[in-house]
Amino acid sequence: MSRYHWSDTLEPVLEEGIEAEEDIQQLARKLRKLAEEGAAMPAVEMDGFVAGLQLLPEVVPAPEWIVHVWGPETEFDNIGEGMEMEAALLGHYHVVGRTLEEEPDQYRPLLEEDMRDGGVIWKPWILGFARAMRLRPAAWARIESIDDLDVQEALLVIQRLYESANGTSGLEPEGLDLLDEMAPMLICGMVRELSSLGRSLGGAKRRGAKVTEVSPPMAEGQVPCACGSGRPYRRCCGAH
Repeated sequence: MSRYHWSDTLEPVLEEGIEAEEDIQQLARKLRKLAEEGAAMPAVEMDGFVAGLQLLPEVVPAPEWIVHVWGPETEFDNIGEGMEMEAALLGHYHVVGRTLEEEPDQYRPLLEEDMRDGGVIWKPWILGFARAMRLRPAAWARIESIDDLDVQEALLVIQRLYESANGTSGLEPEGLDLLDEMAPMLICGMVRELSSLGRSLGGAKRRGAKVTEVSPPMAEGQVPCACGSGRPYRRCCGAH
């Protein structure tokens, strides 16, 4: 059984991390189940993806990004299950956004405990962050073009972590080990640094953004009939 923690420490998360709330633990279990059945993101990757969305100087509408989390082929058994998952994802998205806007120094990534040694599993986080960057490459390029030492250092952190996560790093084994140990702290510093920048570039647009309801995908037998009866199609007009 996996355990998830908010962590910005170099120490094992069991000793220094803050165990994630039960609602996040439940969301993580649901995502794990969907991942076993299809292409849903695991919880750590989802958290990195959400952080990346919040740092973009452009709002990505919920219907566009949520499908990346639960996977385009996912079908829920009923509308209630899909709406519950949607609410949990939107809730996490807004919690991360509020933290970065109101108390950025309190931000911590959601990381998974490695049950073998008590260390942290962080690589899915940066892979999720990179997926968010790819949703709006032009918006992200605005950040990359800023001539500021702190911003460029934060971008270098992203690059080094991503290279380590996808196996393309040129660092020696000792350097990779050090990067692995420092990753939670580096992630926190990078996100906190870029949060103020993202808000200044796109804050006004974010504050005026509207939340759009998402229609969760359902199994064929649960799709409402087009006649308006409210019954599933296969038990209404589809039965004839």
